[in-house]
Amino acid sequence: MSGFDDLTREELVGLVIKLHGTVDFQQKYISELMAVVQCQTERIAELEQEIARLRGGSPSGGSVC
Repeated sequence: MSGFDDLTREELVGLVIKLHGTVDFQQKYISELMAVVQCQTERIAELEQEIARLRGGSPSGGSVC
């Protein structure tokens, strides 16, 4: 028993509409977060190059966390 067995068609349609809105919101939020991560990744690379320059060496190979 899924918990949805006793819902009417109208209730199920309402639930689907609500879930669709939730998915839309989450997709937009994920896109925003991905943009922030991209920006931070680029900034980290810039800072690593600056550190290497100040230390007189070459930049690191860009290790992944």
